[in-house]
Formats: sequence, C-alpha cells, structure tokens
Amino acid sequence: MEISHVFVCSILLLLLIPMIVLPAGHAAKLTPRRRLLSTSGASIIDTNGQPINLMVVNYRGLESPYRKNDEHHSSAYAMFARDGFNAVRVPVAWAWFEPEPGTFSKSYLSVLDQDVAWAAQNHLYVIIDMHQVCLSPWFSGKEFGGTGNGFPIWAVSQYAQTEDGLRQAWSNFWVNDTLQNHFINVWVKIAKHYAGNPVIAGYDLLNEPHAIGDSSAVAAFYDRLIAAIRAVDPDRMIILEPAGWFGYGWLYVSESYMVSASNIVWSPHFYTDSQLEGYGQSNYADLQAQIQSDYNFYVLMHHQALWYGEFGAYHTDSTVRHLWLHDAMTLFRQYQVSGSWWAYVEDCMAEQGPESLSDYQYTSLTLHSSS
Repeated sequence: MEISHVFVCSILLLLLIPMIVLPAGHAAKLTPRRRLLSTSGASIIDTNGQPINLMVVNYRGLESPYRKNDEHHSSAYAMFARDGFNAVRVPVAWAWFEPEPGTFSKSYLSVLDQDVAWAAQNHLYVIIDMHQVCLSPWFSGKEFGGTGNGFPIWAVSQYAQTEDGLRQAWSNFWVNDTLQNHFINVWVKIAKHYAGNPVIAGYDLLNEPHAIGDSSAVAAFYDRLIAAIRAVDPDRMIILEPAGWFGYGWLYVSESYMVSASNIVWSPHFYTDSQLEGYGQSNYADLQAQIQSDYNFYVLMHHQALWYGEFGAYHTDSTVRHLWLHDAMTLFRQYQVSGSWWAYVEDCMAEQGPESLSDYQYTSLTLHSSS
C-alpha cells in the first residue's frame, strides 16, 4: 500500500502529541541539540537530565561484504529527519575495519564519517552498530540463509563452513583473548576518533552475539571491552545486546550476564512471530509476553534502560505485516519503550518483502505513534 509522504507526516504530527506527558519544551529536544546522551536509571537522558525517546531507523549497507563506496546518500538522512526519526543505527563490520590482522582501515572510517556528517546536518543522532550475521562472510550459502557479514575471514577461516563450524567459532571467540583483543582494539580506535562527539548517541558493541551455555564469558568480554572504550571516550553511552543462539534459547535471564559498568542501554531485538504467516489477533499475547519478560528483567529487576535495537515484520502478506507492526507499537506505547526498525535499504538494494518504501513509511507512522 503506497502512503504519500504528506499523509505520513500529517498523521505523524497528530500521533506524537498524546503519547507521553513530558515537561514543557521537551518535544524540541527530540531533535539532537548536540548533547551527549547517557542513562539515568531506566531512562535515556540528555545533559540537562531530560528524557529522550530514541526513535530510530536502521540504515543498511555499510556492513555488507559487497558494499559500494556510494552505498549511503545524504538524501536518506534528510528523509529520516522529515519523517520524524531522531536517530539512525548504522551497521558496520569488523571485517572492513581490520581487513588484515593488525591493520585499521582509515578509508572505511572516513565512509562512516560521511554518514555522521549527514546525520549532523539533519539534527540526527547516530548509533554505531558493530554488526554481524552468521558471524562472517566465511559462513555464507544456503545452509546459513544467505551471505554472512561481520568478522573478518582471517579470524574464522580455520573453521568448517558448516553450522557446527559456526557454532565452534562463536564458542571459541569467548575464550580467545588474542582474537578478542583485535576486536577491542578496533573499537578503541573508533571510540578515540569519535570521543566526545555528541552526534554519536552510543556504541552498539556487537550485534546479536551468540553463545551456548554459561553467559558469564560474554559478560566478562563486555566488561573488558567497555573498560577499553571508556579509557578513551569516558562518557559514552554503551548499548549491549543479550547473547543467545537461535533455537537454543536466550541467555540474558542469567544473573551472571549483567555487566558491572554504568551508563548502559540493553538492546534485545524484537522479532517474536515476525515471520509467522498465520499471525492474527490471537498471537498478540506472544508479543506481550516477550516485552513483559524484557521489561521485568532489565527495567524492574536491574533498573537498566531498555531499547529494541531491531524490530520488523517479515510476513508475505502486507496486511499481516501491518497488523504485527500495529500490535508491536501498541505494546511499545504501553511499556513506554521504543526501538529501531530493521531496515531501510537504498533502491539499488531493494529486496522483496517488508523492506519497501511503503513499509518504511508505515513503520515511521506506527513507531512514532508509540513514542
């Protein structure tokens, strides 16, 4: 269903008004005014202590092993701002930052710099997301559902290109200090480069980390990585994702998983029933159960900020996708949380399914109605 830009913006303005009662003048602060963000309890705040709802779109492309130099465009950032988003989550890849052991690609960092500059021009925050899907391009093909991205091939090429090999690569990463140091050093260089830059909302340290068994090794890695980053960018808000393995359950419910650092936002991803073709009103309870579980653990038990770094619907029928989005956004509003829609792609990368411009427009409308 095509939705005109004027219609979206008009409805968006109407929907933004009644959702949360905020202090006078707060609405203007939804546009970045060059303030470092941080957390206070379960809230994300600016330097004046005012709460900010991060209303975010993921902008894909820079993480792809097949990316081109002109993957992103300034016009997209202008569109995101017009449609009422206040931040953009930009996936990047370790493989591009460190193509060979011990190297660091300043040219790739300059590509990210351009995105940050476009965001600044449009008064948008940027969340830098160290992305991975199936860990690395090494793990690609039908068995893995497509092309992997994230870790450099040199870091994982000793493993068989099978699901067992992928599992082994993940498991060994959590106990391999040498390989972790490479990852940490890349983040330190990024953090040093952007230290104190108020356009950067936060660092999303590792997309969808996978682990099997005791999650304490993941927490230990996070603690080490956060300490290294904070040594060069001490006031930066850090975004952490819970570890798990699809089909084997998520591990974030373990007390051993919580890190010792402060100024942390926890960012599980929200895809419950997002591919269930028969999704209907009876499945609303599934979505509510997931949000309730996250809210209980992070907000109520640990007094941590909760923000969904990814959410989206992948049903074949657009009517079903829109019902899922409506239900998810209704629950976001109920629990006063927000998220980042996955994902916007340029026309040259357009894929079948929910990553169409019309669904982006629908999502901008529904996301903001929940904020």
